[in-house]
Formats: sequence, structure tokens, C-alpha cells
Amino acid sequence: MKKIAEYINHKAVVYIVVIIGMILLVWGIEVAVAPYNKITELQKFVNSDTIYTKNFSSANNLPEMVPLVQEKAYKNALLELSRNDSIELVINLSDSTIALVFKGVMLHVVPISEFEKDKLFDKLTLKQEVKLFSTPLAIQSQWATIVKEPIVERQAPKDTLEASVTAWKPDTLIQNPAFAIFSLDHGIQILLEQEEISTAQDRVALHRFNRRIWSQKMKASVNNFVRQKKQDYQPTITIKLPVDDLRSIYRALPDSCYVVLKNA
Repeated sequence: MKKIAEYINHKAVVYIVVIIGMILLVWGIEVAVAPYNKITELQKFVNSDTIYTKNFSSANNLPEMVPLVQEKAYKNALLELSRNDSIELVINLSDSTIALVFKGVMLHVVPISEFEKDKLFDKLTLKQEVKLFSTPLAIQSQWATIVKEPIVERQAPKDTLEASVTAWKPDTLIQNPAFAIFSLDHGIQILLEQEEISTAQDRVALHRFNRRIWSQKMKASVNNFVRQKKQDYQPTITIKLPVDDLRSIYRALPDSCYVVLKNA
């Protein structure tokens, strides 16, 4: 009887392992095909605009026309951006710059030290690229390790004379390591990282930043799998900047703003 019980328990364990293995295999396949689903999703988005697809000339795909068409799309996005009454962000990967813009005026332009983009961006057709990037992309959410607001310290005056002498005194901003993430339309993500990771504090901050992103993606992936939804895919561009410029850019941007993106 004891041997029979052990055999049954062993068999049950094998079944459980097989079932878990099959679940993980299905989940892995869904994650693996997510980039292809994203491309299909973008194709449907472009094709849904029948007027645009009808007017898009095949001559635009000629080698000598491609950079001109891309530049026109970029200029159209900047023109639309200039109508907004707030500070916005312009990322130009073709000339490796990132800039703060207000009503068409470049307030602060920073050379990009280094960038890495998802391979999906290279798989976009010119028609898709123009449709996606000829208008500004809204920032759906943003988060950073950077303190965004200055802390202002006010001390109650003892009398009216002291009140007139010391009105207010701002504290120095806390200079945390600088890492930021922006989630844009169509699931596009922009990661801004400081170019130098030189201290233990920098390494810890980067680890926590990446762990937070990974944790959010895992939760979303598990949730989609359980609810039998397609796995989402977020094509990402990682940009490295001097730390002071990164802080300045993040602090200058309002909570709700737009990004113009030019692909390289």
C-alpha cells in the first residue's frame, strides 16, 4: 500500500509539473509573439485612416524621397506642437538631440550621449512611420527618481520688522540620481538615464528603477494571461543624457504634455 501511495504521489507531482510547464510554455509563446501583434496593431491604426492611405504616394518610398518625407512629417509635428500653450519635448534621434520647446521656440537643446531603440522601430514602413510621427504623441504617464517640485521653507516671523526682511527662503533641491520613464501613445516608452553611473547610490537607483519597470510589466503580463488577453508590447527608446540636463528637462515638463519624435 505504501508503494502504491508513493507511486500515486509521484504521478501527481509529474502531472502538476507538466501542467505548470505547459502553462509557462503558452505564456512564453504569447510574450514572444507580442512584438508581431504590436506591428499588426500599428498596421490597423494606419489603415483605418483611409484618406491618408489613399493619398500616400508610392513615390515616397524612393530612396531620394524618404529623408524628405521624414523631414516633412517631423516639421508637421513641430507645427502642431507649437499651437500648445505649454512646454513640450522634442526628441530627434536622427541628429541625436533632445529639446524643450515652447510655441515653436527651442528653449533648451541637449545632445544625446547615447541611445538604444527597439528593433520594432526599424521594421516600420515609411507609411506607418509618417502616420505615427507626423503628430505629437501624448505622454500618458511619467515617473522619475527626480524631485520635480522645489521645497520652499517658510519660518513664521517674530514681528512685522522680521517679516519684511525675510519673506521666504527656498531650500536646495534634492539631487537624487536621475532616471525617468515616459509612456506615450501607442504604448511607446521613452527611458531617460543619466550617462554616468559612478557611485553606489547611482547603481542602487538604477537597479530600483529597472526593477520597478520590470515589476510593472510582469504584473501586466500576468494579468493579460489570466484574463486571456493579448500580451501588450511596449517598444522602448533608452536615451542617456548628462545628469544635470536630464533633471532640468524632467522638472520643466508639465504633468500633461506632448512629445515630437523623429526616428533615426
